[in-house]
Amino acid sequence: MGVGGAESLVCELVRRGRSRGWISSVASAGGVRADELAAEGVAIFPVPMARRSASGVARAALATHLAVRKAQPDVVIAHNVGATVVARLAVGRRIPVITVFHGVAEEDYPRAAQLLRRADTVVAVSAAIAGRLRENGLQEPTPIVIRNAVSPRRSPPRDESRKALDIPPDAPVVLCMARLVPQKRHDVLLDAWARMDPKLRAEKGALLLLAGDGPDREALRKRAEDLGVSGSVRFLGQRDDIPELLSAADVNVLTSDWEGLPISVLEALAAGVPVVASNVDGLSEVLAHGGGRLVPPGDPAAVAEALERLLADPTQLAAMGRAGRQTVARHYDPLAMADRYGELFERVHAVGRRRSRTMVTALLTGLAALLVGGVTFGIIAAQPPAYQARIGLVAGPVTPGPDTPTSQASFGEVVQLGMPAVNELVRAPSVLAGAVGAVDPPADPEALADAIAVEYIPETGVARITVVAGTPDGADALAMRVAQGVVDADVLAPVARLRTLDEHADVRQAAPDRLLATGLALTAASVAAVGVLALRRLTRPTVSRRSRLSDALTLAGASRPVTVLDMADPDLVARLTVLQNASTRPLRLIGTAPGDAHRVRSLTGELRASGAVMQVNGHAGDAAVVALLDGNRTGPDDVTAAVAALPDASALIAVVIT
Repeated sequence: MGVGGAESLVCELVRRGRSRGWISSVASAGGVRADELAAEGVAIFPVPMARRSASGVARAALATHLAVRKAQPDVVIAHNVGATVVARLAVGRRIPVITVFHGVAEEDYPRAAQLLRRADTVVAVSAAIAGRLRENGLQEPTPIVIRNAVSPRRSPPRDESRKALDIPPDAPVVLCMARLVPQKRHDVLLDAWARMDPKLRAEKGALLLLAGDGPDREALRKRAEDLGVSGSVRFLGQRDDIPELLSAADVNVLTSDWEGLPISVLEALAAGVPVVASNVDGLSEVLAHGGGRLVPPGDPAAVAEALERLLADPTQLAAMGRAGRQTVARHYDPLAMADRYGELFERVHAVGRRRSRTMVTALLTGLAALLVGGVTFGIIAAQPPAYQARIGLVAGPVTPGPDTPTSQASFGEVVQLGMPAVNELVRAPSVLAGAVGAVDPPADPEALADAIAVEYIPETGVARITVVAGTPDGADALAMRVAQGVVDADVLAPVARLRTLDEHADVRQAAPDRLLATGLALTAASVAAVGVLALRRLTRPTVSRRSRLSDALTLAGASRPVTVLDMADPDLVARLTVLQNASTRPLRLIGTAPGDAHRVRSLTGELRASGAVMQVNGHAGDAAVVALLDGNRTGPDDVTAAVAALPDASALIAVVIT
């Protein structure tokens, strides 16, 4: 929490959030800005720097976990890649994590894109670095753009600032506000300073002010001495008097190899100080709107030429200063930035609530399925054990003897007529009386009759007797006695006689049936789960199409508020006219589909007739843009594509669903 851009953004959001009802806490390794926030009553939690080691990340994650337990946040905002990894380890999936990405070196983008997939939402501070993330594979979550912004600070008069800094009133002054680290390429700046016209330093007393500190300080001091410019270069160290420095400066310079969207440049533009900067990522994006000059990165000669031309032309300096103020006011307004973050926080928090509801639903579904399935299985499994014994009987012909009475019936006739009688015979008192003692304790004859079944295979002379008992031995003994009783009854005499097919019955466990219990339990569990899901769906609040479209617009990077209207609304023209008057800009209608040209012309004519001010020519960013969107194509991907095709998404004030 030093004086860098990310740290400035943290302070800006914390302070502006108070009026929006945010309760903010900051977890960091400390620093001057953390001390400022602590003095204002903000909760500060110590977290060691994660460094690039497993142990460092683990220590930071543990400290962040403890901070989260105390702060109980709804949303966690992690600045840059390392903080994202630490935050995700600390909170898991319980709390949504928003990453604010401020940029990395070009060679680090593939790794950054891979690690940022851990975030729920990724905010890029400029469109350029959002594009780089997408080019390097970060498609989910899709990076959205919320540009950095600054609050213009009151600057003291120029003569007072110069007097306090001991700078002559007429000396040309170039200011660089950046940490003394390799990324910022102060070596290029010093080489450029040495290339500039010596008369600027010798006769006019030109000064180069380096505000910032870092590991390259001594090396840069030596480089200035070796280049012979140490007398005109002042190393100011870490500063907190930025308004005074900007008030004293003629030009602000930044020669970085890469940047996201540096706050120092926005502060310079807001103060009306022209900027000379490397043509990289966020720097080229911000200066494209006016307020400075871009130079090739790593080119001292180009830097020197740009500085010399500006310092030699006070008229151009003044014009660029005015353009810089307009750029910040129009595109980098801190109120608009805070609104965008506020809407994002609310949306992500809502997603977090939906995720929590989903987790609750999953938990309830699982518990209901487990409970119902377990009870079902338990009821079946709790049945007393029962064993089933089966034994076969087969009819065979009887060879007549000298004393055997002669019968006129054939064997087949006897079997066909007599075998069905076995079904009744097994329950005959004489058979049951001989079988009751087969089990211990002796069975009740009536209960025993219910435990016996007969299966007869017609025209085969084969029958199978099945009995049920509480033990395997009891079932075997019971089956054998019943079969023997049937055999002894000799119901097929004198032509045929029954005999058993087996010496012992085939005994198997009949209850409890584990396979049946499992199947019924799974069925009951499935029914319970479906019931819970149906109930949750019936009680779930519905989300309107407009609400979904608003979320999609936020994801697409459109500025808010964005009004969603319907083409069929009879008051559409009146509503758009009110929006145009409120925006104080001319209105411009843009179609997002090939067939929208006719609708755009027709609606433009109606608006012009109603008194709305319509843009005829000019830069789209100077207009309040109204986009026509096909009502059948309002999904996140469709909206993202449509917003990306608009001339300037930051000017979008309304969407009309056609």
